Amino acid sequence: MSDNAKTIAYLHEYFLNNNIKKISNIFSPHFKFYVNNEDAVGFEEFANQMAEACEDIVLVSGKMTSQDDIHFSAEIELPVITEDNETITQVGFVEVQIRNCLIESFNLHFQTKADAIQDLHQMTQNVA
Repeated sequence: MSDNAKTIAYLHEYFLNNNIKKISNIFSPHFKFYVNNEDAVGFEEFANQMAEACEDIVLVSGKMTSQDDIHFSAEIELPVITEDNETITQVGFVEVQIRNCLIESFNLHFQTKADAIQDLHQMTQNVA
């Protein structure tokens, strides 16, 4: 296992236990957190948002994988309770960029399952 992969495993362990702030030393001083390609925020905002969501985010495959040992990714599911007290599932993926054992960015991309199905249906209509 590479050093970057060990860092990702370390992140995953602390993420599951809602202890992101305890491992701030593995994040680059220039760390950026993006949600659906919106404006980037820093580590403190990332840690606060993950503290709220960490118990609910599910890695579909159970772990993050990488083909280049720099970009690690996984599919995710996040159940969310709406104002109407309904539970909807958001689906997407997370990508973590890491260099020299420091996490440089965390990109979270998601949409509701219904929107994902509609997008897939629309793409297949355009191909036909």
